[in-house]
Amino acid sequence: MFLSVQALRTSPSGLLRKTSEVNVARWSSGELAGKTFFYDWLYIHTLAQEGNAALAEGILAYDAFTDIEFNPKRSINCQAEAAAIFVMLESIGLLKS
Repeated sequence: MFLSVQALRTSPSGLLRKTSEVNVARWSSGELAGKTFFYDWLYIHTLAQEGNAALAEGILAYDAFTDIEFNPKRSINCQAEAAAIFVMLESIGLLKS
């Protein structure tokens, strides 16, 4: 379930401040242009390979990810986002298809 930016800003804990640089707006605004699709596919495809089972199992042990190297001013892809997509696809049974 994805929360809207407004819901995050008005939540009791204020999960998202107006000054935050977190780019979650594209999930709720419908702007799914696929700019990171290739890199997301590359990371997910690599994790799904048999030789990387130990790494994939390690990632599946987590529910949240962060990428300290991600800088939206210099790049658009984020390995943490790809890891989260990998976990989501595995949890709903779509990873192998």
